[in-house]
Amino acid sequence: MPIAITLTIDEAGADAVRRMWTRLAEAGFDGAARNFAYRPHVTLAVLNEDEADGSTEAVAREAARQIGSRTAPLRLTLASLAVFPGRPAVLFAAPKPTRALLDLQADLAELIEAEGHGARQTPHTRAEAFVPHVTLCEQVENVGAAFDVLAGTAWPLRLSLSSLDVVRFHPARVLESVALAG
Repeated sequence: MPIAITLTIDEAGADAVRRMWTRLAEAGFDGAARNFAYRPHVTLAVLNEDEADGSTEAVAREAARQIGSRTAPLRLTLASLAVFPGRPAVLFAAPKPTRALLDLQADLAELIEAEGHGARQTPHTRAEAFVPHVTLCEQVENVGAAFDVLAGTAWPLRLSLSSLDVVRFHPARVLESVALAG
């Protein structure tokens, strides 16, 4: 099962994201329901675990500790809705990227690479391809209808990010939570 390192959203911001999840789920977008199993977040890295090796979890935990100990809590502004294209699509809230967020993710990717686990990192979470996002709904067949459901959302949403979680998916299970302290 994959292991993710996520940047978690504070409760006030998380409530705003959960309201969007709820609106989508109530409108029949089943791909939003899975989100409720774990708090709103920005995924920084996803590592595919090698069952025979078993070191992936330890590498993820140590990377989160190192990054968390030298990173101050961050502010993030969700500015709009966006879509990862495909059939089906993935709907997400797109943040205004900040240098602090991009540097944090690049530092994390560098640590993972230095530990020999770069090849296990999914392509979309490698530093050169990273797209910061907060997933709202997976498996969206009708993107226009999903946008319509969220038409009343008051943008921008300003959030605080205060911890890194190491999470095993699915189902979501937090293995370790590290407060940002820098």
